[in-house]
Amino acid sequence: MDPQLRDLLQTAVGDPPRRVTIEAVRRGVARRRRTEWATGTAAVVLLAGLGIVLPGHLFAPRGSTGGVSSSAATGAPRYYVQTIINQQPPGVTVVRATATGKVTDTVRCPWPKSQIVDEGVAPADGSTFFLACQRSRRAGPQFVVTGTRIYWFQLTGLGRIQGYSLVPGGNLGPVSTFRMAATPDGTQLAIPVTQGKAPPSVLVLNTRTGAHAVWRNIPGTAQFGPADLSWARHGRELAFRVTVTCPPGGAGQCVSGQQWRVLRHPATGGQLASSKLLVLKSQFTGHALGYINDSMITPDGSALIVVALHSPRGASTPGNIDVVKVDPATGHPIRVLLHLNTGNGVSYEFFSSDPSGRFMILDAGPPQGANPNGWIDHGRLALLTPANGRNVVYEAW
Repeated sequence: MDPQLRDLLQTAVGDPPRRVTIEAVRRGVARRRRTEWATGTAAVVLLAGLGIVLPGHLFAPRGSTGGVSSSAATGAPRYYVQTIINQQPPGVTVVRATATGKVTDTVRCPWPKSQIVDEGVAPADGSTFFLACQRSRRAGPQFVVTGTRIYWFQLTGLGRIQGYSLVPGGNLGPVSTFRMAATPDGTQLAIPVTQGKAPPSVLVLNTRTGAHAVWRNIPGTAQFGPADLSWARHGRELAFRVTVTCPPGGAGQCVSGQQWRVLRHPATGGQLASSKLLVLKSQFTGHALGYINDSMITPDGSALIVVALHSPRGASTPGNIDVVKVDPATGHPIRVLLHLNTGNGVSYEFFSSDPSGRFMILDAGPPQGANPNGWIDHGRLALLTPANGRNVVYEAW
């Protein structure tokens, strides 16, 4: 509960100026991956003691999980890549058939002594995937990244991996990264990176030529911690969710807090501060209110899709999950794609989508018992394998 409480406090009273690092962004991603609130009582007491008025939508009512169908429906991609942790060795990444759940192959890093990066598999066209492999060494109580390389692989009609190839320009050196995003045609890859104590950057890699374009934070100016990278308008725009930290004393029109922005002509590189503001979190209304765990832009750029944890006004604990299509200019909901009532609390693993934006996977549910793992099919979750996603940490197709 502590990380969630801190996020609520930050939303209510802001955050002191500080340097944004990729480690902070990764911690935020890790917190979102398993958001488990058994009760909101402690948060209510503390926030009330601080004199902060709590909006009712931040907590959810009792109830049961809904909107789940018993089996995966047709129409989705034939295979998905899955990382699961309930076996030895932990963190095994496999390929599964959507229709049957059968494991058809295992994903491995071809670079000796390297491991797959956390959420390090990015899909392109349904059969092509990009893979981030990382080496590290122990430095005291921590591990230091010594190298990261990006590979690509394709699946055969039987779900087998044909082989791995190093992407041109894919030897990134000693940088850290996490979830990447590929254009549907696989020609561009957006990679959040950092090195040492430097603030995070976004690297745009042309997978055909190996050209790099870097979008950087500039010291002494507003700092941007990018996450949830997604592509729009045939690779001409790169959208991202960001937590902005203004420098001491402010910086003109700098607005701190959570917002969604877009990079025009991402293959040119430049400053993250030059990105165009789409919408502020404070502008969200209706079902998009609450704690936003994940988000993406639709391929045509006409809408944002956000995963919001919230509740009706007056409830004391969280327990509603809504996947909502939102107007990127106003924050107003356009359509609710999925509603789940998880009862007295929420367990959240991940949300992902194929590059087309048509097939979205959600692994979330009540804090105890089964965690439904499936894809959103006409307002319901069509279950994948395993249907209980408690030990699944990431999936992509």
